[in-house]
Amino acid sequence: MKKKIQISVTELVMAVGLEGDINSDAITIDDQAGPEGVRIHKKIQSDKPENYQKEVTISHTFEFDTYLIEISGRIDGIYEENQQLILEEIKTGEKSFHQLANTTKNRYWFQLKIYACLYTLKKDLPELIGQLTYYNRNDQQITYEQKKLSQNELIVFYNTRIKPFLMFMEKAALVKAERYEKLSTMDFPFNQIRPGQQELIERVSETILAEAPLFCQAATGTGKTMAVLFPAVQALASGLLEKIFFLTARSTGKAIGQDALKILSQKGSVVQFVTLTAREKACLNDILACNGEDCIYARGFYDRLSQALEVVLEENFYTPEKIRELSIRYALCPFEYSLALSLFCDVIFCDYNYVFDPRVYLRRFFWEKKINAAFLIDEAHNLVDRSREMFSAQLNKKTVLKIRREYKNQFPDIYKKLGKLNQIFIELKKKQDLIKEDFDKEFRKEIDSVVNYCISAVEQGLDQAMKKSQLKELINFYFELTWFRRILQDYNEHYVI
Repeated sequence: MKKKIQISVTELVMAVGLEGDINSDAITIDDQAGPEGVRIHKKIQSDKPENYQKEVTISHTFEFDTYLIEISGRIDGIYEENQQLILEEIKTGEKSFHQLANTTKNRYWFQLKIYACLYTLKKDLPELIGQLTYYNRNDQQITYEQKKLSQNELIVFYNTRIKPFLMFMEKAALVKAERYEKLSTMDFPFNQIRPGQQELIERVSETILAEAPLFCQAATGTGKTMAVLFPAVQALASGLLEKIFFLTARSTGKAIGQDALKILSQKGSVVQFVTLTAREKACLNDILACNGEDCIYARGFYDRLSQALEVVLEENFYTPEKIRELSIRYALCPFEYSLALSLFCDVIFCDYNYVFDPRVYLRRFFWEKKINAAFLIDEAHNLVDRSREMFSAQLNKKTVLKIRREYKNQFPDIYKKLGKLNQIFIELKKKQDLIKEDFDKEFRKEIDSVVNYCISAVEQGLDQAMKKSQLKELINFYFELTWFRRILQDYNEHYVI
């Protein structure tokens, strides 16, 4: 019986559904997973006909020479209208639909076509109507775009856009199977086991089998990193795990983990890993400018990516230095390239935020399907303060006034709307002893409304600007505003002001 490889629609879109430059819309990317995105989805779905089916799980398995590859995902909605079957994909964003870059619209339709392909094959339908429904959060306008999609057309789409990548996945899986065969029979890499290591190895193995948490405290130099990684890697080889996430806030922590995996490889048991470094630290430019106009590594990124991914058939250790070397060779953004490589790697070394922070977590792994993964968290006690930071937000009056002053002439609308935000700061200052009840009653709705106005104005300003690199401060402020709005949506009794 052939073994099965699973990939989600989200992973597939991230791997082959993007084209051209690193998307200039990335600074305003829609957030379908946030509470506001969920609320909007539910509102749109509630206005549909009675025969509307929402959040429909779909999957289809394609057979290849050695493996079966299953693509799975969740369709936003399916319904019949005028005797036609309509398959709906809902997106939300800050821009109006006509302002979206073509690459963004193409990405949306790429995703919708995958769902349509899976559904027509599963139901053996000759055709259906694909409907892209776009909600503009700033003016609440809904735009519908429909296309008739025949099964024949979708099969051509699969053969030209999807199948080549799945064939590459099969190649990568064959290479991985060879590595895993050696991993499954490996012995502990040292002749002697230090005191406590054997117990820890056994406890980690039991924890993975039970899918339970394990807290471990051990002094430096006791060999706990190898004692934790060794059984986790064996679980990879046996199929209990798909990936291992090694989470640490320290570069030294990542280095220790990487060294442990290199020791295993010296014993003939190779584990493929990648280290994710923050975009700012990984950037090859003097100025961080994540767009095709200002950065040669962003320009045409997705057109060169498929060739650059072929290294996974030969290379195994993607340290920051290795990623930098390969990024220069293929002229690719190191940060985005490392994310693309992570799909194929066994172990991912990264900061806590790539798993826990709702702003930057690795959605490609956690959004559409449950992944069998182990999370090895170094110095987990730091998560208390870090998680508080991840789920907190602030707007600073000095920053608001600075942005307002600096962009007054260039963007009068930003100047005007930030004036309203400043007025709220003045009102809040009058409330010397502001309590939560007063905030909920008097300010919350108004702040939400004004912040939305400000986001809209900044969004339009960024659209009009020719050089994004000249507007780094404004872009950062835009992120502060959108994050503040997101936290305001989550705001409940667990928050303090």
